[in-house]
Amino acid sequence: MKRHVVIVGGSLTGNKGAASMVLAVLDGLRREEPDTDVTVMTPLAAEDRGAAEREGVTLLPFGPTEIVLAVIGAVLCRLTFGRVAMGPVRALRTADAVADVSGISFVDGRGVATLAYNVLLVLPALLLGRPVVKISQAMGPFEQSATRSAARLILPRLTGLLARGRGTLEHLEELGVRNDGLAADVAFLMQTTPDDDDWAAAEVDRPFVAIAPSQVVADQAKRIRLDYVGHIIEIVDELSTDHDVVLIAHSARPGRPAGRLNDIPLCEEILARTATPERCRMASPTATPRQLRALIGRSDILVASRFHAMISALATCTPVLVVGWSHKYREVLAEFGLEELASDFRELDAAGTAARARKLLDRRAAVSEQTCTALPTVLDSARHNLDVLQHPPLRSDR
Repeated sequence: MKRHVVIVGGSLTGNKGAASMVLAVLDGLRREEPDTDVTVMTPLAAEDRGAAEREGVTLLPFGPTEIVLAVIGAVLCRLTFGRVAMGPVRALRTADAVADVSGISFVDGRGVATLAYNVLLVLPALLLGRPVVKISQAMGPFEQSATRSAARLILPRLTGLLARGRGTLEHLEELGVRNDGLAADVAFLMQTTPDDDDWAAAEVDRPFVAIAPSQVVADQAKRIRLDYVGHIIEIVDELSTDHDVVLIAHSARPGRPAGRLNDIPLCEEILARTATPERCRMASPTATPRQLRALIGRSDILVASRFHAMISALATCTPVLVVGWSHKYREVLAEFGLEELASDFRELDAAGTAARARKLLDRRAAVSEQTCTALPTVLDSARHNLDVLQHPPLRSDR
């Protein structure tokens, strides 16, 4: 009998990082069991439809309204002994496993709405008694009472719980929650095809430096009166004096305003304000996650503020310089012995970052070799996600 796996917490478009995690889980499942039925429950159902057809998965809407209705529906399903089960509840009820690919959850300081989402996202599956595996992601710290209470309510009830980085593992152990140990980000396992490589070669046909800015970081910087956008423009201007620069919107929703899921307006602003527009361009905003990974793999180096753009660089042994906002970047780079390549946006110095980028260009062969040497171990760690998902531990073992 074919297995049925439901994926929640991600989408197939919009945030290419979330999509990379969904695709990596899909690739891994089908590598071991090619006929596995996969349902992706997504907040971007209309936008994801084409990608779902291409990838051969079932799609169900799972935005905030559908999530709340699913909680109610799961309760009704239990009260009626399964006689009432529609839409997402029906899919969850028949799932052999539910994979949560949130990427980051139950973290202090992200707001009540986000914390409620972290709880409600997996609550329907838990109410229905389905095995839920939280694919490796950043969690904690749990110092705020609301975060701590929510984490204690949900995390011990999961069938699988994987930490992405030692900081997260320490937070879970401090909370006293049993877990399945460390696992590298599952997005490392996303595959590219020769068609993706051909697309990337046609998209940019000469050497270039890639830059993946982030609207999330830009918004955080604005709140503390830092000009992140201006700094990125200075970096582009400096590097483009003798290099072509390609901007990558690693979270993209064409036709929508700027937001945490849309870096396109940010890239357009950078293009409009750069002093060297003839040497700077933006990669196609409709590119798939697989295509963008192939494109990043062709760059000389990547300067990244988007986490999963960094993952694609590491997965393709491309030297990467990070301007980030969380410990999660440094945790991953540490697995390659490259944590010195990460900096916090709050300490951003455009001239200094440009100088570090030039230094990285000078030693890119050595950094690429170091990355390639560490990569097999990281890939083995990422496969631990799929081991737990496909062969989950018994609850009595937890």
